[in-house]
Amino acid sequence: MQLPTQPEILDSIDTTANTTTPWSNDMPKKMLHPHRKFDDEILNSSIADRVEFFTGQLVRHKVLDQAYQELMLKACNVGGVEFIQLAGPTGAGKSTVIERFTRDKLAEFEQLISQNPHDIPVIKTVCPAAVKRKVPWQSLLKNILKSGGHALADSGQFILEYPEGTSQKNISKVLMRDNDEQELFDLVSNYINARNVCYLIIDEAQHIIDACKSGTEAFSAMEVLKSLAANSGCIIVLCGTYRLLRFGDSSAQLGRRSEIVELGPYQRGSDEELIQFGDALDALLARYPIHFSSTIFEKVSEIHLACCGCIGILKDLLTKALHRTLVAGKSHVSYSSLMENSMHPRELRRVAKEIEMGKDYFSRVAMIEVEEILLGAKTSVKKKAAKGPVQRKPERDPVEPM
Repeated sequence: MQLPTQPEILDSIDTTANTTTPWSNDMPKKMLHPHRKFDDEILNSSIADRVEFFTGQLVRHKVLDQAYQELMLKACNVGGVEFIQLAGPTGAGKSTVIERFTRDKLAEFEQLISQNPHDIPVIKTVCPAAVKRKVPWQSLLKNILKSGGHALADSGQFILEYPEGTSQKNISKVLMRDNDEQELFDLVSNYINARNVCYLIIDEAQHIIDACKSGTEAFSAMEVLKSLAANSGCIIVLCGTYRLLRFGDSSAQLGRRSEIVELGPYQRGSDEELIQFGDALDALLARYPIHFSSTIFEKVSEIHLACCGCIGILKDLLTKALHRTLVAGKSHVSYSSLMENSMHPRELRRVAKEIEMGKDYFSRVAMIEVEEILLGAKTSVKKKAAKGPVQRKPERDPVEPM
């Protein structure tokens, strides 16, 4: 792995650049990062404060940047786009991308919000897990209304009385009683329209498709969301694991009205992606408020395997090792103690299977299959089978002059 130059710092998110300066083989076994991004005060603080400090650090890395840029590019109401599906394995950084997207979009709408304090351009919420294989519409719709109120509170424009549309005062009353799905749907639809919501972001959206027992139910679920988008003109961003992509099999119309953004892991077997993974590890270690063994820099491939190439899982691994090392009263994180805190192989296998699902989705269909369906026949050319053995004529082959 290679040492970074001074990275560009953007709030709590930063980029680590590649350089040509290698790590020295004779570096001491216990070390702090030579370009650490914290002072001695952090090292002398409490265990809770040190863990909290590291937990709050976000590093901007290659696949994260690519997914974010693609999301920003596709999040335009152009060409009939109503849905964006941000899909990837657990721990790939989807929530980080969504947080950054939300923040930057709110910055874009800052002037609009100041002129229209009742507007909520971006609502970000979470879809609850399905219970008894039933789409949790009531909980999801109520979460949308709650998140809208939180967005108003965060902007300093929380006004209970709102004469031009659904008021927060009325919504508070609605949230306190049991409602049927149609009442909540109408309320949310009016709310999104009245508050001029441009982006409705639903995290953990795979829970919707998980509750669908058939393609018909999946189609119906997407029709519910589609009507929300159509009635208000907003774009719905569905964020979830690769299971989310099963929605694409339910409707050709959905495929036409949606865009897919993949936030995958750093792939195993690619030297380039392993280097990029190492850069992300290096950026995290620059914010690691404890001494650690230099052996860690020699074990990038092993650490990559221990988190399936997902930076979110890597950060969780580093966080657990940090906390447990400090609680044990030890002075540094060794490579062995780091790996002792990795996920069980059984759980890692599930993550690997999820990654395999994503690979299968993006590679299983070729354009030749589309053409075969349109033509109604196989397009590949088949050679006629020879009826008998081929006999060569007893003459010499022509010889090209040298």
